[in-house]
Amino acid sequence: MLPTLDSFGLKSPVYIRKIDKARHWNPEDCASQEERAERAAKDIFSNGINSLYLVKSNDDFYAMVAAISARRNPKQQDIHFIWMTDEELKEVGIEVEAVVEGDCLQAKYL
Repeated sequence: MLPTLDSFGLKSPVYIRKIDKARHWNPEDCASQEERAERAAKDIFSNGINSLYLVKSNDDFYAMVAAISARRNPKQQDIHFIWMTDEELKEVGIEVEAVVEGDCLQAKYL
């Protein structure tokens, strides 16, 4: 059975960002949640423009997973991602702008 948004404890809509390395989000040497969040923000959102998928349904979630899986190679089979709500993005000053991007016909509009 495929995982659902509910199985991750997510209430839609959420924004999902693929991360290349799990250690960006889960560094072993951080003492507190705040330090972990600060380090993750610096490592993951450092360039000012970032791609996020807006996921409103399980079908959107599956399309997003398919889109970020398209370029995986046999050496790297894990998919790491984080999710944020609209409120969390606003809280830290991240503005959302919809753009059409990617190869997947369904996911490119997310």
